[in-house]
Amino acid sequence: NTEQPTHVKFESAGPCQPRETIAPWQSVDIKVDAGPHFQTPPTTSAQFEALTDEAVVAGEDNRAYVRIRNRGPVTADRVDVKLLWAWTSIPTPMLASDFWTSFPSTPSASSDWQSIGTETLLRLKYSGSSVAGSMIDDAQVAGFAWKMPPLPVSLSSPATCSLLAIADSPQDPVTNG
Repeated sequence: NTEQPTHVKFESAGPCQPRETIAPWQSVDIKVDAGPHFQTPPTTSAQFEALTDEAVVAGEDNRAYVRIRNRGPVTADRVDVKLLWAWTSIPTPMLASDFWTSFPSTPSASSDWQSIGTETLLRLKYSGSSVAGSMIDDAQVAGFAWKMPPLPVSLSSPATCSLLAIADSPQDPVTNG
């Protein structure tokens, strides 16, 4: 949805109404399921929409789900989804100075952002704005599980866990330029 900022949703409040928005720190395509009682993992866009988004629980097992849509006209044969986390407050921590030049490898410079992992999606069909949320929405969902460490004493409250997802495909690679 490159014609609008990422905080603008596809849906509007009603006919002839402006599109709805979400807070900049939220995502319509990343949801967390905190343990110990997990929900059924979503595999479709509709199941993803139905999933209750929960706050990450420090010191516990958590799951994160990232919905990926293909906005291009050609099926993406392979999409690698990398998920990172960081304890954040104001300001949000910077990525490592060599993050983009070393991507998809782990950067050598230090950063507060930590990798949760990478999941690969295969054969991601077109699932752009004309079908998003429809019966034929072919968005796919990548799932991640990790144990969130406790909040360090050095961080002042209110610190929260932020997630950053990056999708990379040989047909549409992440580049440094």
